[in-house]
Amino acid sequence: MLKRYFFGAFLALLLLLGLCFANSAYIDQIMGKAIEYADQALDIAQAEDLEQACACVLRLHTYWQEHRNYLESMMLHEEVDKITETLSNFVSAGLTGDMEDFVRTKILLCEQFTHLVEMEKLRFHNVF
Repeated sequence: MLKRYFFGAFLALLLLLGLCFANSAYIDQIMGKAIEYADQALDIAQAEDLEQACACVLRLHTYWQEHRNYLESMMLHEEVDKITETLSNFVSAGLTGDMEDFVRTKILLCEQFTHLVEMEKLRFHNVF
């Protein structure tokens, strides 16, 4: 009888670890794609095609909004809200053509994306 409870608890633990790992991998995928959009927008802007850069930034904004509900359900709202605010500043800088602010905001945005990935990695100090 005790063995059955042990194996049940062990299987539940394995299932939870698997779900945590899958969540971490999915968030890593989302953030990787978001960083690609931001990098692409900056490359296009530096080639002095601000219209295409703005279109890329708007695609990033749409991509973020599509995944925001999932991220808010799995992560701290404060972290997701910070990124949303920075993303809005990135869009604004692109639309106004302020390259200095555009570059600065892009760097901050990528740092925030990377921080979010690090927070969700399945590591001992993140779990305990």
